Amino acid sequence: MDGPQDANHVVRVVNVNVLDNPTSLTNPFQFEIIFESSRDLLDDLEWKLTYVGDHRTVEGDQVLDSVMIGPISRGTHKFCLQTNPPDVSRIPEDCLLGLTVVFLSGCYRSQEFVRVGYYVNNTCTTCWKQFSQIQRCILAEKPRMTLTPILWD
Repeated sequence: MDGPQDANHVVRVVNVNVLDNPTSLTNPFQFEIIFESSRDLLDDLEWKLTYVGDHRTVEGDQVLDSVMIGPISRGTHKFCLQTNPPDVSRIPEDCLLGLTVVFLSGCYRSQEFVRVGYYVNNTCTTCWKQFSQIQRCILAEKPRMTLTPILWD
């Protein structure tokens, strides 16, 4: 995966594949996550997916799912994360269409060590009457990765 990778990080994201894209806004999110660990970890990793429902306030952010993966041994690991779609009743009508963001966070012992963010474009070519008519397209080719140093063990 293109982007910063810090030699001091114990866990390194190798790749994130966005699956079922584009799709309806009301369909689940699906990601295949591949990461490497340079050593055995004492605790599980937490992976969480957050949808930004309203760019004006963090109160619009929706954690779609959070999963614990472990035990983590030294080597390469792969798993699929499938989450529910965002709760559209919590998204202001003027934020349903257009650009927003979804981000995948990796945490160890409640410390975020990586965040992979994607722009999401929600569109509809007709005057929509149902949320399922809105098309969600994750701009998978251009993720933004942020690494944060943490205390591992």
